Amino acid sequence: MKIFFLLFFIFQRFTFELKDIKIERFIFDNKTYDFIYSPNLNYQYLPSLPNYEEFIFLDSDSAKINILNTSYEIKQDIFLKEEDNKKLIDIEYLGKRENKNLFKIIINPFEYNKDNKTLKIYKKIDYEIKEIKKLEKDTFRFLKEFPNKDLIKIEICSTGVYEITYKDLKNLIPTIDLLNPEYFSLYDADFKEIPIIILGEEDKKFDKEDKIIFLGKEHFSLYTLNNIYWLSLFNLNKGKRIKKYLVSQEKERVINFACESLKIEYDNLCPARSGVLWVSEEINKPTGVYKLRKEYKLSFLDNPISLKKIFLRFWPKNGNINLYIYLNDYLLDSLKFIGQPNYPRFEDFIKEKEILLKKDNTLSLEVVGSGEMVFYFDFLEIEYKKELIFEDKPIFFTIDTFGKVGVEIKNKSKEKEILLFDITEIEEPKLAENLYIDSSLISFAQYFFGKRKFYLLSKRNFKKAIKIERKILGKLEGEYDYIIITPKELYSSALLLKSYRQKTTNLKIGIALLEDIYDQYAGGLREISAIKEFL
Repeated sequence: MKIFFLLFFIFQRFTFELKDIKIERFIFDNKTYDFIYSPNLNYQYLPSLPNYEEFIFLDSDSAKINILNTSYEIKQDIFLKEEDNKKLIDIEYLGKRENKNLFKIIINPFEYNKDNKTLKIYKKIDYEIKEIKKLEKDTFRFLKEFPNKDLIKIEICSTGVYEITYKDLKNLIPTIDLLNPEYFSLYDADFKEIPIIILGEEDKKFDKEDKIIFLGKEHFSLYTLNNIYWLSLFNLNKGKRIKKYLVSQEKERVINFACESLKIEYDNLCPARSGVLWVSEEINKPTGVYKLRKEYKLSFLDNPISLKKIFLRFWPKNGNINLYIYLNDYLLDSLKFIGQPNYPRFEDFIKEKEILLKKDNTLSLEVVGSGEMVFYFDFLEIEYKKELIFEDKPIFFTIDTFGKVGVEIKNKSKEKEILLFDITEIEEPKLAENLYIDSSLISFAQYFFGKRKFYLLSKRNFKKAIKIERKILGKLEGEYDYIIITPKELYSSALLLKSYRQKTTNLKIGIALLEDIYDQYAGGLREISAIKEFL
């Protein structure tokens, strides 16, 4: 059977107009620079040219920008710290939100020429968004990759190295002993094959001591970080395996520190859903209260040395907001912004190069003033320098350097079976071989050509999936006049409803389990858009 995709285009036209531009001159390091400001733009730190961001929902998950017309002016004798020219208009797909596709439109209305000190300012830009929609699609596009629809569904909850044991599979596939593990394959929620390691596959049998090892990553949505993987045991071709690479102990210099970048969204209680959501926290200082302070423990920092960069995002709602930001009671900066209840826009804050404590670091937000001040704290991103110490937990770290460099990690774990993965390309991790490991030190050396990301752990740190089950895909085939969608916990009630409808109507009635819809139309992810696709 051949599947053809037919495409058509939907055009939406927009106009961007730039107003209220100010160019202010200042002195920095005994040099003169210009700072460009507009209340309608996002400006972050001095070397950056401000830009404009807009968010839009589209039916399609694919779109492109066409520029129709522009008008601009050129300013002479402008002194910027550096060139920061970017694409005039860009569009970025942010993923599914409920049943729509969310995009970010980024407009960079400034173009600076450092050689002749001129600044081109785009005052008006007419553009269109060309949305690409599919008229027909292959509902079972992923099933054609497998000889059959009999799969193992694996659910995980965080990023890390996971193990699937003989016992895990024996309970689901009693004949697992008869299968050749060389033909086992693992797929993500998009049904793209990802590499794995099978310990003990050399004898072409899956025995009691054998394990499947893979690097799983969390899936971000508003409601969960859980992700889904699919294990196929009955394949015609051999599965994809994690590649190995050889490290040495020969080096020109040694480092014992690295960096780590984190994005943190604090859990916030949502009484309407009887649980927590990753949503902005409302900070509300009422009239009559002069000062309100919120503290956030940075307990997730691992052996910190210094802060490289911290980024905070806020959404002002009501009032003239006076915000003071502290790190360990040291004032980082103060911000002033005006709440916009009907047309909220975010405000960003960036600070670089601050000292961190070895533990018990605290970020504090303090609002001061007599009137009402309401805003939302969305998230923080933090990049910091850390000492490399391996104790009882896995460590992520990033090294950005050049040359033949040795990396030394203090070993306080007393573990001997330690693994190092290069996860720079997280979909294609590589396992390092020839690590030096003793009771106090872990070391390796290799050529670095810029930034590399690593994940170090012991075999004791292997994670377990929160759920493993056998699934038969393709259950939703058939035509019905009336369909009852239900979670499996309410399946018995759905049967009663089906029986009642059949007695009172002449309709052909079917029952679709919500879990089956997620599996078949969203790769197992609990995305509400899967229900729309099903219907």
